[in-house]
Amino acid sequence: MSATNIYLFSGNDASRISSEAEKLVLQLVGPEPDPFSCDIIQESEGGTSTQELLRRLLRSLDSPSFMGGQKLVWLKNYGDFGSEPAASAKSKKGTEDPMRELARRIQEGLPADVILVMNGPGIDRRKALAKACDEKGEVRIYNVPDLSRSGGLAEMGRIIRENAAEKGLKLSRGAEDALLEALGGDTSLLDGELEKIRCYMGDDTQAVSRETVQELCAGQAEKQVWALSDALGKQSLNEALTTSANIIALSRNPDSSARGLIYNGVTFFREALKMRLFMAERNLRDANAVKYLLESNPELRKNADRGDVESMHPYRAMVVAGHALKYTPSQMIKAMRILRDALWQCSSSKITPQQALENAILSILN
Repeated sequence: MSATNIYLFSGNDASRISSEAEKLVLQLVGPEPDPFSCDIIQESEGGTSTQELLRRLLRSLDSPSFMGGQKLVWLKNYGDFGSEPAASAKSKKGTEDPMRELARRIQEGLPADVILVMNGPGIDRRKALAKACDEKGEVRIYNVPDLSRSGGLAEMGRIIRENAAEKGLKLSRGAEDALLEALGGDTSLLDGELEKIRCYMGDDTQAVSRETVQELCAGQAEKQVWALSDALGKQSLNEALTTSANIIALSRNPDSSARGLIYNGVTFFREALKMRLFMAERNLRDANAVKYLLESNPELRKNADRGDVESMHPYRAMVVAGHALKYTPSQMIKAMRILRDALWQCSSSKITPQQALENAILSILN
């Protein structure tokens, strides 16, 4: 590591800015930093103003470590770097803008026993603060990959590989491509998806396959559908209504999306009913037993037809089984009939497909 004691993390990729700053602080002071030598300054629920946060930071830079030795000051997830005044802007009479003062203090040089870490989006590299940090320390910029531009896919691929390596995962080329397809350029979802894969792989050191990623990591459109299925599985009326409304609101064709969600509801209950029959035939009492059976007998999946329970990924089968146990078979059959009637209403009545969907959800879950 370089001998610098000033680090600024910024750009427009808020999730990576935050995670990279956290990694550095973990490296510098460990997982349980001494509160007397580590001052973390961030916005609280009380709604401290951004100006007051900077003033607290400036006061902290003037205060030595309580027990002596090195002190780390971390301006964490600061959200107002974009408000830095231009060099030509005039300050109020008798006062110095705190961000200007911070830039000046950095330019003059901080004490050698103080480490300053700052992270947050929106820094302007043309202005004084970024220039001072660049000259006296390190500025690390993290931007969301633009997949529409040349090199965007390659950049996202590099980010995926680096984050996977940090979790001890080795990705096949197919697995990397599948993650690109599922995530697009959304880096905020990457850590959660890789953690899901890591938990599934366990101690297996083999390269992650494309098939594993496809089973575990749904694309965004599929995730929206799964969100509704999850709400139905949890028998959560409020979540089901909110999720369906959000999906339809974001659609370019609301009526088509509403009809699609009705079909997806039918598929959810059909799969759940199929799972209950599968569990009854094999005397499986809970979702974990389904997962264990499929994991212990991989030949079942190889010989299964598409759509069979045996063809499911063990993790997905466990989730479906958990949802299926929330309903009796007669309730599932009734739910499919309600959804069938909702589809008829879409074409034979004056109510909109969204109203038909919402009425069906109310009938099933209320």
